[in-house]
Amino acid sequence: MLRKSPQQAAASALAAWLGEQLTDATVIDRWPDPDQEFSADVTISVTLIGEPEDTSFEPEIVGDGTLIAGELYEWTWRVLERKHRLQVDVWTKYDVARDDALLRVEEAVHSGISTIDPTADPVDSGLALDLTCQGWQDQIADYEIGSPSIADTPDAHQRGEFRGMLHGTARMNLTVKARSPRLATAKFRLLLSERGTEPTDGLVASVTDTSETYTKEP
Repeated sequence: MLRKSPQQAAASALAAWLGEQLTDATVIDRWPDPDQEFSADVTISVTLIGEPEDTSFEPEIVGDGTLIAGELYEWTWRVLERKHRLQVDVWTKYDVARDDALLRVEEAVHSGISTIDPTADPVDSGLALDLTCQGWQDQIADYEIGSPSIADTPDAHQRGEFRGMLHGTARMNLTVKARSPRLATAKFRLLLSERGTEPTDGLVASVTDTSETYTKEP
């Protein structure tokens, strides 16, 4: 199975989401071929624009580790955040159909994080989608999509091809898997750091192969 980059996974997840919301549309996750004919009344493409922008930070453990053997675990590390611009294009055969489709796309991309957590607010200024189905387990892409605009060509009426677009960004994490037998100690020190506690204040860690227990001496 061919793997996708995290930014392409984000574009594919957004295309899949729009396809679920606009059931009368054909949605693709790349720029259409130059000679492609649009047979559907509404065609939508999600395209990555330009180069990714990466922000690096100290590697951080995300999720639970998998025991390999003895004290050897495999962990998932978040190593950077990636931001990538994207463009959503809407093609229709009639201008009124384009305006309707643009409105529905705009509503769909403001559905908030309720797509992941049913208890969250049903709407938000952006959209969050799970990338697990795109091959990135336990990863989320956050989207910020701007207002729609019209991009008709001068011969739109003659061609019967009306176009609108929305620009935005997708943010996601880049993770790598690595094995380490000493992650229990590393996680314990990370816990102390997050609590603003130094390891010398009497805190003791009791670690086994299957569990981690943290206690404080009286």
